[in-house]
Amino acid sequence: NITADSLANLIQFETVKRFEGSYSFLAYDSFSIRKTLIAKKNIPKLDSALIICQNYLIDSLGYFVYCNYLFLTYNSINAYENGNSEICFGFSIPNLKSTTKSIWADSLNDEHTFCFYLPYHENGFLEIKYPTVPFCKSSEYCKFKISKQLAIDTLEKVNFLKRNDNFIIDLTDNFEWRIIKKVKSSEEEIKINIKTGQISDIIYSHKID
Repeated sequence: NITADSLANLIQFETVKRFEGSYSFLAYDSFSIRKTLIAKKNIPKLDSALIICQNYLIDSLGYFVYCNYLFLTYNSINAYENGNSEICFGFSIPNLKSTTKSIWADSLNDEHTFCFYLPYHENGFLEIKYPTVPFCKSSEYCKFKISKQLAIDTLEKVNFLKRNDNFIIDLTDNFEWRIIKKVKSSEEEIKINIKTGQISDIIYSHKID
């Protein structure tokens, strides 16, 4: 039940402590508080919204995953010029080891983000648009098996990817690794289920210059 103001102060404290002496983050030591104050002005019920978002995550993820795999950054509470706001939670994906360490979470896991969008209403009406969140109550690790690196290794084994290929990989809202390989004037897209490892059919598309 921590308030948005207190949360912003906590984020500021953690940011300063984590990146003390780092030039890249000097501008962010009070950034989170400033954005939170703007968000509170746009959405008078921001504290209530924060509790609703947290309860939504707990209901889906369960307390174990919520307490051990979620983290915050200075971008956790955002306010925009059009009056809209959002509340975001970083998700250190259970059981999926990464080759690089997160700069925010003390974790060696792959990451995802859950963002709740709060459109601005002049009458103060609270509207929340919810992200897709996996149901993890039945498993402390959400039954996730396929890490980003394992997805890449799998596609190399089936000859979809080769060592020098130009490709991007991201995680969809449905928790599938989406790999888009660029081939001259076209792109090839394939997905791998993060739980089962099932590989989708290839989708071909032509780039438009």
